[in-house]
Amino acid sequence: HGKKLTQRELWYRLKPTGLFAAPRDVNERILDVCAVLSERCDVACPREALGVLTQPRGCVTGDITLVVNGAPVPLQQTSYAVPGDPEACRSMQFVDAARARCVLVVEKDSVFRRLVDDHFTRRLPSVVVTASGFPDLATRALVARLVDALNVPAFCLTDWNPYGLALMLTYKLGSVRMGLERHCCPTLQWLGLHSTDVGGGGVGAVGGGAGVNDADRMPFSVRDRQVLGGLMRRSEVLQDEALMREARAMDAAQQKVEIEALHGGFGMDALGDFLVAKIVDRAAL
Repeated sequence: HGKKLTQRELWYRLKPTGLFAAPRDVNERILDVCAVLSERCDVACPREALGVLTQPRGCVTGDITLVVNGAPVPLQQTSYAVPGDPEACRSMQFVDAARARCVLVVEKDSVFRRLVDDHFTRRLPSVVVTASGFPDLATRALVARLVDALNVPAFCLTDWNPYGLALMLTYKLGSVRMGLERHCCPTLQWLGLHSTDVGGGGVGAVGGGAGVNDADRMPFSVRDRQVLGGLMRRSEVLQDEALMREARAMDAAQQKVEIEALHGGFGMDALGDFLVAKIVDRAAL
């Protein structure tokens, strides 16, 4: 019919047939179809080529104005829901783009909302993006589009744990499981949290203070160890000294620390202080 639908909608349309027991089964078969078509046609066939989209999860805010259906949409005082269609994200247009000095990707919606409430982009002219967890294709496509259109550096802030490292690599290099859908930003820099940020001496970029509270350090689960083990075998990590050093530090500590721990150790303004210090140091903005 020439229409598009989300994976979730496809599951509900197929559910009465009894062919699939759960949404995950449908998602796996979509990837199988893409692989078969790519092999047979000798050309990459991502999900979007089949008209299948993921449920939109991303949000964007910052010192920029989008053009939506020919009308300007300023994002300085609000957030905008990222469309679920990667094609729509790749074709987005911006005005007043010269004001933003960088793109900041944050792992979680709670951190994104804190930065919005704190008017972070007034303090540091920037565009802030989140996928509210592990990134969907559309949010990854938007980050790549922003960096290309604005010609600015991009940074990623995650929890200090194996999932944070894996999330950053997905934005930077694309998904391991979905090699046909490599929406990525190779120039993305991992801003933290790093082992030096959560060590006993306090949060390095903020300086001083008592550091991350012991109550904010959580022990690894079995799954954490499995994910970290897989990451430490990936060539992208093995060949990057800085990433391997962080992975080894996590493995030695057998602990994880969330971004919100900055508030517990240094107060509600700590996140903004941390980001400004880290970004200015990295990018000389």
